[in-house]
Amino acid sequence: MSEFTTIRNAQHLELLNQIARIATQDLRLRRMLQRITDTLLASSFDFEFIACATIDREKRTFVCEAVSTKVPTEVFVGYGRALGSGVVGEVAATGKPILIDDATKHANYIETLPGAKSELCVPVIYNGAVLAVINLESTRPAAFKDQLSFMENVADQVANVIASAYLYEEVQRRADHLQLMSDLARTAMEADGLQPLLEQVVSYVNGRMKLPFVALLLLDDKGTHLELAAHAGSLPINVTRGARWPITSGVVGRAVRLARPQLVKDIKSDPDYVPISPEICGQLAIPISYHNRILGVLNVETTTPDAFGGETTLVLRTFVDQVAGAIHMAQTNRTLTDLFSRYVAPDLAAQLLADPERFHNKGERRDASVLFADIRGFTHVTQRLDSEQVLALVNEFIPRLTDAIFTHRGSVNRYLGDGFMAVFGVPEKLDEHAVAALRAAREIQKRVDDLSPRWQEITGEPLRVVVVVNSGEVVVGSVGDPRHREFTVLGDVVNVASRLEGEAKSRNARIVVTSSVMDRAKGSAHAKPLGPVELRGREGTVYLFQVM
Repeated sequence: MSEFTTIRNAQHLELLNQIARIATQDLRLRRMLQRITDTLLASSFDFEFIACATIDREKRTFVCEAVSTKVPTEVFVGYGRALGSGVVGEVAATGKPILIDDATKHANYIETLPGAKSELCVPVIYNGAVLAVINLESTRPAAFKDQLSFMENVADQVANVIASAYLYEEVQRRADHLQLMSDLARTAMEADGLQPLLEQVVSYVNGRMKLPFVALLLLDDKGTHLELAAHAGSLPINVTRGARWPITSGVVGRAVRLARPQLVKDIKSDPDYVPISPEICGQLAIPISYHNRILGVLNVETTTPDAFGGETTLVLRTFVDQVAGAIHMAQTNRTLTDLFSRYVAPDLAAQLLADPERFHNKGERRDASVLFADIRGFTHVTQRLDSEQVLALVNEFIPRLTDAIFTHRGSVNRYLGDGFMAVFGVPEKLDEHAVAALRAAREIQKRVDDLSPRWQEITGEPLRVVVVVNSGEVVVGSVGDPRHREFTVLGDVVNVASRLEGEAKSRNARIVVTSSVMDRAKGSAHAKPLGPVELRGREGTVYLFQVM
């Protein structure tokens, strides 16, 4: 072996060792490959141009990941062409190296380095698959005559480097995926209700995945329309929150009807696409399903047709699976709150739902005010109207009166057919519960005056309502058996208020309160004394006042 050959072999070995060390310094693909091409260019082999391109089998293209050059070139990081195009594309497609001593005589040569005379292109193969291509070019003819074997050894080293980088990227993707799911779970727990949850979800997807338009649409109770509940993105669009689509329309509707994701890479080719921006060219609509029940659709639209790669679609589909549970939970909580809010003020409903066991096992004693309201002459009305008309009448007028209770932070404890019982200071403690009850009583009578013409039109009589208020210590708790429990208030205060309705009617008074109410209200109401009354079966007298 000649001295030259020995020196050259030593140089080859040193370069291979350097490439091996590079693989331990940084696992990010482009940075590793760039260090390798820079190292080769700086070696003693007088290379002029070195590039490394990876293969995208799905798109059937190759993409330059690293380039080092001493001469001008058209190649840059991100440069790519179709497999089979040019010498690099030919090697990428066939997996066989190509050595060109005279570029002008090679039919598939494409000039990207002005004045190039020779080229060496070798495949980077790992487990039988072509991962990449290393390409060298020179302005000298036959510049790589003795380099093929060495560059094949380099390609073997680079194959391990790329495989390590891909493994690192996969681990990183899985870690990011887990982080994404963790972030979503935290978002779902921290969101204060359904709408804040939806807003946070679309903002998170938009920010994390850099997509120009992300939207969540919810399916209505009838399952016939989708409603735009939240959206985020950089694109100006011609739809606003609350916009509705029938499920017979659009790609999002098709996703619901077919119960599977709809990917449209070119919206011009899809007759179902409903345009929201002229810049959009692709769309992905993924149905949100919980226990085989579709709740809505995650809709993502993009301005670049290649935005929906396999990884992006997979992440979004997994993300949707997580979103479904969070949305279901938020919808359930909202339904419970809406249902409960029919009986107590909405903000009080939220308090009770947050602590459902509060009054379950033991009662509480609380200073509160109890209000009874009763429609006068209702028995005569029911005798003249049929049952459906009576029910419709109650459902039309009672809610308008009970809304006065909610306005003043009270809760409706029970409906009594032609009236209702309300309480102030339960479940929320109110220092001035008597004042709140008096204000609610006056507002009820104001609403009675406003509703009376309509009532008279239906029944032939004016609307008249008696309101009674009493204050004092009540017992708050849940009563009933395990199958049916009712939150209520008990005690002498409740019994007295209930029995005073007859006194109010006999005195033709609209609002009657007890002295305990007046004592707690501290002069906040103008009232006329009605004197003491004794109630059958109860010791002591009750002093009454008529609120003017």
